[in-house]
Amino acid sequence: MNGELARTCGAILELLRRHMDRERKGQQEENAYLDQELLAERLHRYYRVTLSADELHSPLTVLKDAGYAEYKRVRLGDPRRDRWVTLWRITGEGVRLLSGEIEDPRVKVLFW
Repeated sequence: MNGELARTCGAILELLRRHMDRERKGQQEENAYLDQELLAERLHRYYRVTLSADELHSPLTVLKDAGYAEYKRVRLGDPRRDRWVTLWRITGEGVRLLSGEIEDPRVKVLFW
């Protein structure tokens, strides 16, 4: 696997963990999901990784297929002009990977 892809997967997983760990109000499970567009923005801001929507698809698919992240699609807006958004969250296996309990060569866990 490409080292850059593995590092990107690690950065995405870390962003999803941070989003889940933040203090939040309301329905805990619903607030654990992060909008894919916001995820791309944070990936650029914190890690200087700029990916198009198509390029972001590859690392997210790796994480989803490995069971480290999951997504759901929701409809937002007025029914006459609504749009679909994709929301992502880290899974328990993803948290275990970041904590070092398990290892996977497809995901490079970034330690700072």
